Amino acid sequence: MGNVYFFTGFPGFISSMLLEELIAKWTPEKIYTLVLPSMKEKAMEEKERICSSTHFPQAKWEIVEGDITKSNLSLLEKQLHMLAQSVTHVFHLAAIYDLAVPEDIARIVNVEGTKQVNEWVSLLPHLQRYVYFSTAYVSGTRQGVIFEHELDKGQSFKNHYEETKFLAEVAVREVAHNVPTTIIRPGIVVGHSKTGETMKFDGLYFMLNGKKQMVEAEELLIAAGRTPNTAALRLEAAGVKTSPRGEIIVNDYLQTTNPSIYAAGDVTLGPQFVYVAAYEGTIAAANAIGGQHKKIQLDTIPAVTFSSPAVATVGLTEQQAKENGYEIKTSVLPLEAVPRAIVNYETTGVFKLVADAKTGKLLGAHVVAEHAGEVIYAATLAVKFGLTIDDLRETLAPYLTMSEGLKLAALTFDQDVGKLSCCAG
Repeated sequence: MGNVYFFTGFPGFISSMLLEELIAKWTPEKIYTLVLPSMKEKAMEEKERICSSTHFPQAKWEIVEGDITKSNLSLLEKQLHMLAQSVTHVFHLAAIYDLAVPEDIARIVNVEGTKQVNEWVSLLPHLQRYVYFSTAYVSGTRQGVIFEHELDKGQSFKNHYEETKFLAEVAVREVAHNVPTTIIRPGIVVGHSKTGETMKFDGLYFMLNGKKQMVEAEELLIAAGRTPNTAALRLEAAGVKTSPRGEIIVNDYLQTTNPSIYAAGDVTLGPQFVYVAAYEGTIAAANAIGGQHKKIQLDTIPAVTFSSPAVATVGLTEQQAKENGYEIKTSVLPLEAVPRAIVNYETTGVFKLVADAKTGKLLGAHVVAEHAGEVIYAATLAVKFGLTIDDLRETLAPYLTMSEGLKLAALTFDQDVGKLSCCAG
């Protein structure tokens, strides 16, 4: 009799890809995939797709409803007996991979679920190999070379996903003394290395290389911008014109089509930031009351998306600069080269600068990093007042601050900052 494989985590992306490879190379005698009842329909569709592409007989692949968080995986007695008599290889991939998962859910699925699988595989008399998919992030906040045997070094973790996957691997290692076990620690899997294909069932995900994916959720938030709330103001009676979208039409002085009326903020559909509205309100008031005839200047507006890591930007992007006729050069500095990021154990991110290739003038700055919003104001000043790459290079930057990344990014235009001393910036 050939090998009989049992998979959890189907129809997830990794398990689907593994099953395709396994069928192509090893021709299993039988495949069992454990799925939650809510995932059975998708599992059936994925099974049909794989069987069709690999010509594997559907009769040799059985989808079994169950739940890794329940005793005996929530399997019926006759199912337990059938599996015990035949299963030779178990691949345990089921887990919650969401980095923002709440602690209680992560512990139930990733830790307690793995313990239930461990208990079950320990009772399989014909088991030849138990393959558990851990993660490289069991290393937590540790840095440098980390060896296989160095699992528990008292490390801390950035989120509940990392911590619970660590605890799950600890549990797997306990049964590995009596069960032939292989532990795999992949890094972040973003998609197929050739096609970019991916699938994910626990929330919104990216679209890679044009591969269309279905996204399901209990609720959908549509954040497609704001609509000016002007319909009830009867602006036409005051001689104030609006566009078909409802925003109030203003000139560079924030004056409406009625010279005595000024408008500012989101009703003009300018950049929709509270600090822009406050700035415009100041200009409008100065012009309306003080007769100062000031123009608004909205060429250099910083923007921050408070995600994790945060995204901050000011000025032109590389594409925008090219569309504006600039001959440009860019520098890209990984956050791993910024000392403060290393100290904070927050090295996911990048600094990118866009400059005029002829004059060296800084046209735009873009930062992806924790606390990126704290850095972008300095970049805003540089872009607003036309500073050059050389100006940034020649300005002292405090060591061990995130703003030092701006200077290091300026040096990166023609140097490898990794070869400089720690304070050479």
